Amino acid sequence: IFARLGGEEFCILLTSCNSLTAQQRAEACRQAIAEIDTTESGFDFTITASFGVSSVKNSGFELEKLLADADSATYTAKNNGRNQVAVFHPDIKSQLYVV
Repeated sequence: IFARLGGEEFCILLTSCNSLTAQQRAEACRQAIAEIDTTESGFDFTITASFGVSSVKNSGFELEKLLADADSATYTAKNNGRNQVAVFHPDIKSQLYVV
């Protein structure tokens, strides 16, 4: 399920998918976005994306909590240099790590 949450924020809800697979899919999307050729627009610029990943194993089954944890991970990815994937982990003191 793909949804726009606001301005520049989007959500991809992957059902029947574990955290590792979600992380791999996010990384594939990140790489595909980074490879977009913009020269046909008449301008040459780079497009990047930051992704946050969480899972029901880490965040539970409440959609609001799952999205909040993924959003927290996204902000970690942005704060650590952008154009990367960060995964939410509730058992780590910092709660997040960047992949």
